[in-house]
Amino acid sequence: MQVTAVGVDIGGTDTKIALVDTKGNISNFSSIKTIDALNKRKKYLEDLYSNIYKAMANTYNNCVGIGVSMLGMQMEDGSGTLCSSNAKGFKRFNIRSALQNKFNMPIVVTNDLIAHSLAEYYFGSGKMYERFLSVAMGTGIGCSMVLNGEPVILFGGTLGDCGRMIIDPNAKISCGMNVRGSAEALCGVRGIEYLTRKYYGEDENITSREVIARVREGKDEIAIKVMKKIGFYLGHLLANLSVIFFPQIIVISGGTVEAGSVLIEASRERFNDLVGEFHRTIGQVTGTTIIDIKESILGSRAGIMGGVVPLLQSYLLKKE
Repeated sequence: MQVTAVGVDIGGTDTKIALVDTKGNISNFSSIKTIDALNKRKKYLEDLYSNIYKAMANTYNNCVGIGVSMLGMQMEDGSGTLCSSNAKGFKRFNIRSALQNKFNMPIVVTNDLIAHSLAEYYFGSGKMYERFLSVAMGTGIGCSMVLNGEPVILFGGTLGDCGRMIIDPNAKISCGMNVRGSAEALCGVRGIEYLTRKYYGEDENITSREVIARVREGKDEIAIKVMKKIGFYLGHLLANLSVIFFPQIIVISGGTVEAGSVLIEASRERFNDLVGEFHRTIGQVTGTTIIDIKESILGSRAGIMGGVVPLLQSYLLKKE
C-alpha cells in the first residue's frame, strides 16, 4: 500500500490542495482562492476542509497526515504564520490546531520557501548537490537553501527574506512592505503588472498570469519583453545570493517560472554579466566554477510536494 499525505500550499493568491505519495505523484488536485483570511476566515476554512476531504477520498487509512506549505515568517512553535506581507490575515493564526481539530491526524506547517527547496531536493533537481539554492517566484519572491540534505533555517522557519533585498533603489515601485526597488517589488506579481501597464499601456487590463501564458506560447513580443526584464532583475538577485551562499546550483520554482526559457535565459545572462570571474576563481577551492541556473522540474507543484516532505521523509530515506 502506497503511503500518502495531503499537501496544502497556501500562497498569496491561491491555495492548492492535493494528495502526494512517496514517489512524488500528485492526485486529487484542487485549488481555491486565498481570500481575506481575516474577515472571511470561516468561509476560507470551510472551502479548505472540503477540498482536503476530497483529496483524501478513499485513502484515509494510508494517509499519514497533512503538510501545509505556508507563506511568510513562521511562529516559533510551528503552528502558522507570524507575519507575511502577502497574506496579512494569517498573522498569528494557528492553522495547525484548526486542521488537527478537524481531521485528528498529524499536521506539519513549513515555510513555503523551505517547502519548495525540500520538494526539489527529494523529488526534483537537487539530490546530487551539497549546496542547493532554491528561489521561488509567485506573488512574492524568496529563497531557501538545502545543505547536505537539510534546510538552512535562521529565523521564523526561513533562511531570511531575500524578497526585501534592494535591486534598484531608484525604482518607482515598492513591495508590500514598502521597500522600494526590492526583489519582490521588481520580480513578483507587482513587478510583472507594473511592467505590463508600462509596455502595453495603462488602459490594458492584462494580469500577470496572462502575461506568463503569453510568454509560454511565444507569440506576444510585448509579453516576452516584460518577462526578459523580470529575468534581468532576477539575475541581479541571484548574483547577490550566490556570493553569500556559494550554491552549486540554483533552481527557480513557483508560478512565474511557467513562463519558461525566456525568464531563465534572461536571468542567466544578467547573472553571468555581474559575477565576472568570482565563481571561477573561488571554484579552485569550492569545486564550483560555474553556477547552473535551472527551471524547476516541479513548477507550481513544488509547494504541495514540499509541504508533505516532513511527513514522508522517513519513507523517502528508506527508499534511498
